[in-house]
Amino acid sequence: MNINQFLDKLQKVKSLGNGKWQSCCPVHDDKNPSLAIRLIEGDRLLFHCFGCGANGIEICESLGIDPGELFPSKKENHKRESRPFSADQILNCLAYEGGIIEMAAADIVNGKSLSVSDFKRVELARARIKVAIDYASR
Repeated sequence: MNINQFLDKLQKVKSLGNGKWQSCCPVHDDKNPSLAIRLIEGDRLLFHCFGCGANGIEICESLGIDPGELFPSKKENHKRESRPFSADQILNCLAYEGGIIEMAAADIVNGKSLSVSDFKRVELARARIKVAIDYASR
């Protein structure tokens, strides 16, 4: 399976250029793209969901894909990339989710009650911020 066949199985895929994409995560009920996908060394894919922390194996399982179809066999001299996501990607995630929380806080300050779906989105924003911070501090 090539990268395009894989991306076709995801929802709300957005190219971020240079072998990088963002999409909704198939592991959890994701309404806003939180899954980061990165192609490295021409044939290796890295995944990380900033919403639920899912990795490549979990992503494949949720899509019914055998990870062996997607990931090349181990090659000698493959170096494990310790930081597949850049600081600016992490900061963009934090800024976006912080904006969600800011909008909810403004509604509360203005006397509006949050709907159940708005409250759940704030909870998701908090969880994504925690995952991003945990990821950045590894």
